[in-house]
Amino acid sequence: MQRTDLTFSPALKKLMDQVRKKGDHSLHQSSAVCRRVQILREIFNSGWQHNWGFVPFTEHEFATMGDQLKYLVPDDMIYIAEIDSAPCAFIVGLPNINEAIADLNGSLFPSAGQNCCGV
Repeated sequence: MQRTDLTFSPALKKLMDQVRKKGDHSLHQSSAVCRRVQILREIFNSGWQHNWGFVPFTEHEFATMGDQLKYLVPDDMIYIAEIDSAPCAFIVGLPNINEAIADLNGSLFPSAGQNCCGV
């Protein structure tokens, strides 16, 4: 189920207005995670490059992560923003896994603690 009751902060609304005034821009859903992994990696590495201690993802690392995430993240929850037809940002929405694991009382492996700790 997708949320449709999203509200934006005044700061985000102001930023969105500034982007609208700058020229051609678009926001579209990624139709396949694997096909867009290269774009996502470039945007991510570019956005984080000036942070202290940041080590850029290699193509292989990001491709591996994309392969793993495609089972968790539905295609309709990945958006790539473009300005003047150039990718500039992305957002990935994650499903609420808490709904699926609520009956486990906070433990992903309910018997693991009992078996290894002798409890």
